[in-house]
Amino acid sequence: NQTTFVCSEPIISRYENRTACSCLDCSKSCSPIPPDVPDKEFKIFNIDGWVVIAIICIIFLLTIFSISIFIIPKF
Repeated sequence: NQTTFVCSEPIISRYENRTACSCLDCSKSCSPIPPDVPDKEFKIFNIDGWVVIAIICIIFLLTIFSISIFIIPKF
């Protein structure tokens, strides 16, 4: 009288102690795949937020550069 086991449950008996089949062997032993979550849009003034941050950084760096080239040497 042999006992059968589902592939997702471990075999525990007097003679054997085996873990359940892997996900590759048995789809029932796989953990569920999380649902796809859409990315939240990062917007500032209805423009892509990273573009706005990049523009602010460029303007800031150009301002510092212009001050160091044109205004500071005159002192």
